[in-house]
Amino acid sequence: VNTTIAGNSAIYAITLGVSDLNSLKLNLLGLSSTTTFLTYLNGSARDAAGNNITASSVGIPVNAFTADITRPQLLSFVLDYGFSGLILTFSEPADVSTLIPTAFTLQSMAEFPLVSFRLTYVSQPFGSTNGVVLRIKFGMQDLNALNSFDNLAKNVSNTYLSVMSTGVQDMAGNAIKQIPTTQALPVSQVVADTISPVVQNFTLDLNTGTLVLVFSKTVVGSSLMPTTFTFQNATSGALAQVQLSSFPLPSISDIQMTVTLSSLDLDRLKDANFSHGGNDTFLNVAANFGLDVSFNRGQATLITGTVILDTTPPFLVSFDFDLNQGTMTLHFNEAINLASFNSLEIVLLTQKVDYLDITPTFTPTATNASRSLYRNVLVTFSSTDLNQIKKQYPLCNNNLTCFLHFLTSVQQLYPQSTCSSFLVANIAGYYVNCIDYTASQRVANFTPDTTPPMLVAFSIYDLNKGIIQLQFDETVNASSVNMTALHLDDWFELTQNVLSQLYMTGGVVVSGNEAYVRVSLTTTDINSIKINGLVCASATTCWVR
Repeated sequence: VNTTIAGNSAIYAITLGVSDLNSLKLNLLGLSSTTTFLTYLNGSARDAAGNNITASSVGIPVNAFTADITRPQLLSFVLDYGFSGLILTFSEPADVSTLIPTAFTLQSMAEFPLVSFRLTYVSQPFGSTNGVVLRIKFGMQDLNALNSFDNLAKNVSNTYLSVMSTGVQDMAGNAIKQIPTTQALPVSQVVADTISPVVQNFTLDLNTGTLVLVFSKTVVGSSLMPTTFTFQNATSGALAQVQLSSFPLPSISDIQMTVTLSSLDLDRLKDANFSHGGNDTFLNVAANFGLDVSFNRGQATLITGTVILDTTPPFLVSFDFDLNQGTMTLHFNEAINLASFNSLEIVLLTQKVDYLDITPTFTPTATNASRSLYRNVLVTFSSTDLNQIKKQYPLCNNNLTCFLHFLTSVQQLYPQSTCSSFLVANIAGYYVNCIDYTASQRVANFTPDTTPPMLVAFSIYDLNKGIIQLQFDETVNASSVNMTALHLDDWFELTQNVLSQLYMTGGVVVSGNEAYVRVSLTTTDINSIKINGLVCASATTCWVR
């Protein structure tokens, strides 16, 4: 095609057309004088009398040979994101086996580019056919690297290509003519990316509370939507599901991202009856979970991944004490199993000490425990325990005299701890790290007792011994009892039925700080009662006010 013949003598000049010349090169013809021969057919030429030339039976060797020393050139290229690679057009057939992608660099400008990216070994020649047009298929790493740039290889205005002389050879072994970085070739066309990203794999680490997401292509981290990710225990008909509520959005664009789950989501995952490894954990990703760099929306998928089980013992972060309500709240660092809670492991102290026998201590014996927000335990003391705490003044009477430690009843070697306590375990069954009395933890928030005590019973009246016992609803300070504020009546109501009243003049408290206060009456008061004859003459006429 396009081959022309000139001359009208015994010597003809045949000029090969581009297609014919390229065909010769592709078929490895005309490479040297020893391998170049010419054959011709009948009628290929006529003499001056019009006689046809006779076909040759053997090839005629070349008489004069000039080797191909012209270096091929890259004439144009297309950046095709649909194909995920480069389509290169050369000035002559090139040997695909000599195509080296690492010699090609995409840059944002023809000269002095602000951004450039040289292809790496993960990008490879596509196909095995030699020709004028060759292709380079981007490796995933290179594709995602290109996608991560905002101002490179996005359109014709920021896509240029430079090539080193090692980039490719023609069929004669001539190296390509270099295109320097200062004279980069502009792209002919940029074919847009229309492929949606998809989540291909995940790793959920219940120790660190992190979720690693692996995508099919580069995704913009700030476009992720946490609520589109739901963990479930089956592919269909799931009995347990945990939809994520939030996590800090990554500021990067990449094929793989690590997000830190919120403490609430992590606790919900641990507390669910799955996420324990094996084949019971699936990640259901809704459509539009995020965007790639070409603004393609994420595609829905349901996949399995890797779950790293929780093997870290929990620890106490802080505790609050409410002397007014009679409660203590323990704040742990992760979800705990309330069924494993044992209040007998708790020891309250007035201070951090070296020896337990130098400070008042108390261990609750009867409590009611409840859990809130997965990791907080509300301990409600029994009235007996609460009164015992108040009795051991100044134990937990203020924020400076309220400390806590756990008995080290379990000696187990964990990678993270040397001892643990039977106080409580996490969902995975690991017991809480112990708190030795030498490292006792002080209360974080303290609420003092602001509720006045109430007299609830007048339980003992022994006039022979001159003793009365007053019962209050809580432990009272015995030294604060003022008997002159009391009087004895012969009736329980302040009505006309009250015939007599006796006001106490004094008395001595003969008990300690208790809910039950015993008072030894004065001789004067004892005699007044006996003389009165009405007040406390019997059980029905003995009332205290």
